Amino acid sequence: MTREEYLAKRKAYYQKNKHKWKEYASSHREEINAKQRERRANNIDRYRTVAKKWREDNKEKISEYSKRYHSSEKGQARYKKYYEEHKLEFIERAKKSNSKHPDERRAQSRVNHAKARGKLIERPCEICGATPADAHHDDYNKPLEVRWLCRKCHAEWHSKNEPVRSLSRTGV
Repeated sequence: MTREEYLAKRKAYYQKNKHKWKEYASSHREEINAKQRERRANNIDRYRTVAKKWREDNKEKISEYSKRYHSSEKGQARYKKYYEEHKLEFIERAKKSNSKHPDERRAQSRVNHAKARGKLIERPCEICGATPADAHHDDYNKPLEVRWLCRKCHAEWHSKNEPVRSLSRTGV
C-alpha cells in the first residue's frame, strides 16, 4: 500500500467516524491538552524553530493582519486602553529620550513650527513615493534641511546609518 492510499484510507475512516472522534476529544479535553503541553515543553526548540520559519515565510501575511487589526475599531480600542493604563511609562520614556537627545528634539520642534507656518511642505517618500512621510534629518545641526521618508524607509535608514548629532549635548 502506497502512502497516498494509506492517507486516503485513513481520511475515509476519520470521515466515517468523525462524531466519535469529536465526542472523545470533548470528553478527554484536559488529558489531551496536558499531553500537548508536555509534548511542546519536551520539544520547545523544534517548536520555536518551526514558528520562526513560519514567521519568516509569512512576513507579508503577518504584516497585513497586523495593519488590519491595528486600524480596526477593536485594535484602536485596545491600543487606547493600553495607552491609558501605561500613560506614565509613555511620558517617562519620552522625557528620557528628549533629555538624551536634545538636538533631535530641537530639530523636530523647528520642523513642526516651519510646517505650521507653511515654510516646509510635506512631500511623499523620496525612496518609494509613499505617503505620509516623516521629516528625516541626516544632520540635526541643520534642522530645516530634511528628507521626506515613509516610516519603513526611515526605519531602514536608521538601522544602517547614524545621523550627525551636535558635539555638545546642551541643546543650544
